[in-house]
Amino acid sequence: MGKKRRRRRRRRTIGKQMFMVSKYEKVTSALLALNLFIGFMDGIMLVMWISGLKAQAIEAVPVLILEPKGRGANAEGYERDPEEPGLEEVEEISEPRIEETFLAVTDTVTNTAASLVALNTGATSSSHGSGLGDSRGAGPGGDGDLDVVPRQERWRISLSANSVDSFERQLSYFKIDLAAFGGGITTLDSTFHPISPANVTHLEDGTQEKRTWFYPQNAIETQWTAELLNKAGIPTSGRTYIHLYSPESEQKLLVAEDARMRAANKRIDEVKRTYFEVRASGGQYEFVVTNQEYRPAPNYNN
Repeated sequence: MGKKRRRRRRRRTIGKQMFMVSKYEKVTSALLALNLFIGFMDGIMLVMWISGLKAQAIEAVPVLILEPKGRGANAEGYERDPEEPGLEEVEEISEPRIEETFLAVTDTVTNTAASLVALNTGATSSSHGSGLGDSRGAGPGGDGDLDVVPRQERWRISLSANSVDSFERQLSYFKIDLAAFGGGITTLDSTFHPISPANVTHLEDGTQEKRTWFYPQNAIETQWTAELLNKAGIPTSGRTYIHLYSPESEQKLLVAEDARMRAANKRIDEVKRTYFEVRASGGQYEFVVTNQEYRPAPNYNN
């Protein structure tokens, strides 16, 4: 019985020793827990820092949309002409007359002091162009535009907004100035942003204004345009209001129109009308084509 008791005691002692934790193990586990806690907090702070960063969007290279140009009244070129050759081609095989050749030889012999003698035969010069003429397609000349509906007639732009303040923000974003003329006043009065009496210009000659302009499209736009002109101190009674579009905003309209036109497999001279509206996107605004009307392609062969 004594041996059995001793064995039981020994087993209990060994069991207690197995579950005893030393000071070294306590310190090690505490340091490990502290490291895990610090790492977890660092991870949270890193996520918070990354979420606060502002993504820098890479601006696309601006695309300059140019309407195609025709050759107008310029010649097509005799190389493109199916008729018989003209004088320009005859000059290649023309030869000096025999009398002129003898005269040139006589002059050469007489003028022995000259080392080189230019033969002035009177024949047509052999130098000439390619004969291809103007390689641009047929179309009206002048400014070189094709038979394209002018932008002021082709575009319909709706500056939809919920309030006059939102309307003003759209105008400021697209750099669209407001102007008024007529009403017994000889000047073209315009205001630029920020709209105030200090930012007003007066043109005695309205033809000096080269920017593309449009009338307000509806009664609400007309009312808000008048309010903003009054805010700038510009008289509005009995006058006509217009919106002056900056070259940047005009290019945005052209890019949007061109994308819609290409998707429909149409050319610019087939576009009759393009309808735009302004939509908000992430605190910014963009022109969106809502509809596009087409016409038969012009015939330039007549």
